[in-house]
Amino acid sequence: MSTVSHELRTPLNAIIVMNECLKDKVAPNLADSFVRPSLNAARLLLSLIQDILDSAQIAAQSIRMAFTRVYIRQVLSDAIDLLQIQAVAKGVELCLEVEDDVPRYIWTDAARLRQVIINLTGNALKFTSKGSVKVIATRASPTTLSIAVQDTGIGIRDNDKAKLFTAFVKLDREEAPVLNAHGVGLGLAISQSLVRRLGPIDNTGIGIESTYGEGSKFSFLLENKCPPGGDEEFQDEVEEDSKTDIKNTNMQLLMSTAPAIKLLSTFGHEINFAVTLKVPTTQASGRKALEVKVYDVISRKMACGCECAHALVVDDNQFNIYALRQLLDAHGLRIEGVFSAEQFDERLSTRCKANDKCLMFDIIFMDCDLPIRDGFALTGDYKHRVTHKQIRSAPVIATTAFVDDDIRTRCFEAGMDDFISKPVDLDELARLLLKWL
Repeated sequence: MSTVSHELRTPLNAIIVMNECLKDKVAPNLADSFVRPSLNAARLLLSLIQDILDSAQIAAQSIRMAFTRVYIRQVLSDAIDLLQIQAVAKGVELCLEVEDDVPRYIWTDAARLRQVIINLTGNALKFTSKGSVKVIATRASPTTLSIAVQDTGIGIRDNDKAKLFTAFVKLDREEAPVLNAHGVGLGLAISQSLVRRLGPIDNTGIGIESTYGEGSKFSFLLENKCPPGGDEEFQDEVEEDSKTDIKNTNMQLLMSTAPAIKLLSTFGHEINFAVTLKVPTTQASGRKALEVKVYDVISRKMACGCECAHALVVDDNQFNIYALRQLLDAHGLRIEGVFSAEQFDERLSTRCKANDKCLMFDIIFMDCDLPIRDGFALTGDYKHRVTHKQIRSAPVIATTAFVDDDIRTRCFEAGMDDFISKPVDLDELARLLLKWL
């Protein structure tokens, strides 16, 4: 299943990245009418692929959790941000409410928690045509939080509740063709399994309260998974920015969702902009701010006498090299690509013989699944040469369509410095450049 996922994600990487580049190069009306819908369709397919992989891992009891200390409000806010355009398009109020006694930090798996919130909130939006969807965080005990997603949608019949968490099962009723057209029925089953791992050992998973015709509430417990020897208690600093001015937050959101609003208005949809956030979001400032910082870092390198920062992309798929070249070129880097371990060795040797620091690579993007000598072996050889001062050191970033935890672990064991999955996310790429250049 992991191999199948890899083979599906690899061409998707080129499709998504090239469309991301294209949308900024064509007229806004063409981007809104053609490029953005293509991107949304590609991302939907990527989500389905990830759900199938997660389902297979859960069935094989091989799914792993990565608990780290996270800023809980940011995790919840990031998840909500991804669904704001969908909420605006439907005229549904989407709120994030975090109670004052909720701590600032908690030990949990941020990626898996975000996945659960997106699944539950996305489902709530799907079945809510008017009113609101609220994500509510409260403190349930000294070591647990309660997270709830509450909507004013169509609700769930009592005889349907038992079916909700069964894989590949979708509710069969008159509303289904209109409200439940997308997906394969895996989201809630996966979320149920993840919640049992995120919460206390004896927790029963996701709870449901629903009145048909009035709405539903899905809730679960999130436990502080502090490691042995760590800080057993929540971090209870007062959250000073939790009372963000609603008007300003909505204005930022309006600016970030303007293309979607313009697109919907073009097709005659009346937009009822009613979105409220109770915590600050980062979407409005995110990508542009990152791009400015990356350009600033690269400019400083050029000021030292080098023509520009150099990046080497090692990948046996020409479409992946071309796609990553477009993204890196947009950040002002000079990019070279090689298709094999042999070409990688030749390129490094040529640069070393030139003995010119401006010709050395500043960052290397290494595909893991190379023929003959894979990226793990190649990185090990490269780090060996660095250790023996045969070549100047540059950070090696793993780029792979494999998303298993085992692959990530192998990358770091091989000496790779960081990791980015395919399809490449533009914001994540900018953060990596900012971190390592």
